[in-house]
Amino acid sequence: MNVTREILLDLDRDAAWEALADLRGWLCAGAELELAEGERGWLWLRDGEEREVEVEEVVPGERLVLWWRAGDDELMTRVCLTLDEGDDGTRVRVVESAPVYAVSTTRIGTHPVLRGGGMYGPAAMALPMLISRVAVLV
Repeated sequence: MNVTREILLDLDRDAAWEALADLRGWLCAGAELELAEGERGWLWLRDGEEREVEVEEVVPGERLVLWWRAGDDELMTRVCLTLDEGDDGTRVRVVESAPVYAVSTTRIGTHPVLRGGGMYGPAAMALPMLISRVAVLV
């Protein structure tokens, strides 16, 4: 099962990547994570939730792939962020993936909940914060 969201930034791909790679600027309140393949660390989401993170892939200007899990949850979900530059700016897309069996029918607000209790899709839900971050940088 996937949660997907896209936004269009009025920036070239390099500037969009710079904003995206600053995770504290849009995705989380705090981070102890180096964005390099194979690195492990932690993110603290704005709602206080702690996420253990492993970086799968980093292609500057194109793609960032993370695996993360909430607290003591054993299930890791995959977060894939891609950038595609067009004539009208750079489209940023986030797809958060979890096995169908892991997602419950319960919701916290608009967030689906994983069977272990953690929220599913917070990266997709935070993506509009990137637009706010870009407005501050420009």
